[in-house]
Amino acid sequence: MIHVRLITAQNLGEKVERRVAGEILADGAKLRMNPEHVLPADLQVLSLRTGEPLTPDADAEEWVRSLQGSLRGVGMAVEVVQDTNPLPTVADDEPDFELSDQAATRAELAW
Repeated sequence: MIHVRLITAQNLGEKVERRVAGEILADGAKLRMNPEHVLPADLQVLSLRTGEPLTPDADAEEWVRSLQGSLRGVGMAVEVVQDTNPLPTVADDEPDFELSDQAATRAELAW
């Protein structure tokens, strides 16, 4: 399950006003948008997990998760309210080992 808010910002001189443009909730294959047409229901995004094109019909939860990358350039931010299966963070992808001093030195010399 994932619940997000779509946020827009308007520059008002010295002040920036944030406004909630809508909310989206996906639970399994069920998708709810409020307002109903805040985004096109057939909007195709790139999956942040796989890099493959994705529509809400294919995987509603992953589609909502992947909106973050697709809406950046259109003046809308995605604020995650709740996510039961979040994307891994960079720290989660770091190796669980340390290079020996000798291996680290060789790696530095290779650069």
